[in-house]
This record gives sequence, C-alpha cells and structure tokens, in this order.
Amino acid sequence: MRPSAPAKAYAGVPGIIGPIWESGFSRPDSPSAAHTGETLASILVIENDATFLDLLRVHLSSAGHEVRTAQDAAVGLRAVIESPPDLIILDLFVPYMHGIEVLEALRSDPATAPIAVIVLTGARDDELYARARKLGAADYLTKPVQRDTLLASIDRVLGGRGPGTSGHA
Repeated sequence: MRPSAPAKAYAGVPGIIGPIWESGFSRPDSPSAAHTGETLASILVIENDATFLDLLRVHLSSAGHEVRTAQDAAVGLRAVIESPPDLIILDLFVPYMHGIEVLEALRSDPATAPIAVIVLTGARDDELYARARKLGAADYLTKPVQRDTLLASIDRVLGGRGPGTSGHA
C-alpha cells in the first residue's frame, strides 16, 4: 500500500509530522500497526487543515488512541458536549471562533472545564501563549511538530490515567 494523499502532501516538508511512512511509523494495514491493547485515551482534534487533521488522526489512532475530528469550532464544541473526550488538541485558527474563545467556552462550563487541552498551532505569539496557558491549556505546541514531541506531550498531559479512563467527571 502506498502512502495516502495527505502523507504525500507533507512528504517533502521537513519537521512536519511525517513523512509518516518514513519516520518509523507503521502503515495502518501493517501487522505491526495493529493495536492489541485497550484504547489509551479519547482525543478530539479541532483543526481546520484537512490534510494535517488526517495525519494527526492516523498518528494518534495508530498510537492506540480513539480519535474524533472537527474542522471548525462549532462542530468541535458540539462533539465535546455530545461525548466529552479525555483530551482536546486545538488549533487556534479555526472557523467560527478563535481557539482562545473555544478555550474560554470550555472553561466556563463545569462539565467541560476539566478536559485537558493541548494547543497545537502555527502561532508563535507570546500573548496567545500566555492567554492559552492562563485559560488552562496543558501544553502549547507550535507547527511544525514532530510526531514524537506530540506523543510525549499527550503522555505527559494524560499521565497517571489508565487505558480508557477519563480525566473528567
């Protein structure tokens, strides 16, 4: 099986998650990619770039996480309300609401306030970083991000939680 179109799109870009088939990452159809244990965590990724969103989904799924995706803030917030994830990976520049507004909405509701959020964005802005951290973002990563860096951040943020457990009430 050849890499998917999203993998090809980022194949020549150094530092971007990938090229996924050449970075020690197993293809989804290979025996070594089969996840044999329980789901590690439920993760919702809110990211407007469809290609990058697909790469994140593939990486996180292959690492054993249950992954849901949303390409805009409205769909993302609805997904959180319908089925709260253990972790949200949030881009700051998504349609309908700025990511900071999404964080504010999450933190203002007692049902969603405890959900861990990792900001993953192209913005290298000290003010946005400070605002995200003040609103409780567990980590702030900038694109391009290495796969191992992202997975280490997820492990750090979700540390201490067993497979399939939830970090919220």
